[in-house]
Amino acid sequence: MSSILSTSFFFFFMGYSSLLLGQAPPVQALKGLTLIEPASPAFAENLAIFFPKVASTPSFNQIEPLSVIVLNTGTVSARAYSIIWSIRDSSGQVTASNRVVVKHAFSNQLPLTGRQIMIAPGEAQLVTPIFDWSSNSIRPHPDPNLLSSALGGFAGLPLFVSARSAASVQAGFDAVIGDDNIVMGPDILHLSSSYLAARNAEHNEGVKVIKLLNAEANSQQIVSTLQADIRQEFTPTQDVDKSAYSRAKAQEASLMLAIYQAKGSAALKTLALSLANVKRIFLTKQ
Repeated sequence: MSSILSTSFFFFFMGYSSLLLGQAPPVQALKGLTLIEPASPAFAENLAIFFPKVASTPSFNQIEPLSVIVLNTGTVSARAYSIIWSIRDSSGQVTASNRVVVKHAFSNQLPLTGRQIMIAPGEAQLVTPIFDWSSNSIRPHPDPNLLSSALGGFAGLPLFVSARSAASVQAGFDAVIGDDNIVMGPDILHLSSSYLAARNAEHNEGVKVIKLLNAEANSQQIVSTLQADIRQEFTPTQDVDKSAYSRAKAQEASLMLAIYQAKGSAALKTLALSLANVKRIFLTKQ
């Protein structure tokens, strides 16, 4: 049976574990998306097809244990999805890591997180708990040395170091939000609440800036207000929704500050209005 999840106005979060909360285990195929782990023969095949430059980079084998390929073999694009990794060491202890894969706000052409398609039918993505790369962005990569350097840097992170000596590593989807606004998966609450929190934050940041501009706040007031919101990203919290809200608010404030300093009040107001006037979204649980 379907139910409606109302959201006003999405985000990267690591450390959350549906396994630790007793949720249903993740799955490897969901809403037209297929997750391929390194142990599968299809992994090397699809890596060579979609990410040939990554496949030919020697340092990739250092991060391969925590890498998965996501293929959209369905007919519906996905706005976002969540993957969870379960890393079991030789003593049997399990560490879980989660990544929400979504396009974030980063320019005035993309002012809201989750508004754009993350993966369309026929496309592929290479995903780890630390980063996600689309086949479209990696294929034209201009400098193999840069790619090798980036992969080498990731390989030294503790999470990848522990995975290389792990007894087993398993990965699967927690949830997927489609372009049809249907959310599916064994743990839709985490993805949906993160989506809601981040979109609310971006909307509220737009409303705040419009109020400042309408009150004819001076440059110092605008800059100090945005800088205060940017600092919120680094405020420790155990609340998942609050963390997502603070991160999204800080990200949007950082974008607004850059636009204000580069282009002035008129450009800032255009962006703020687009955030403040965003239409309400409804997600259908299936």
